[in-house]
Amino acid sequence: MIAWFNGNWGTGGPLLAAAVILSVYGGYKYRVYTRKD
Repeated sequence: MIAWFNGNWGTGGPLLAAAVILSVYGGYKYRVYTRKD
């Protein structure tokens, strides 16, 4: 993904940060959901 933006952090930075945050949040919610069952 970083190579795709080719060093264009003006566009890639915020998108990469959003992807990381969503991945962490999604993984957390998935773990909480599976733990209840």
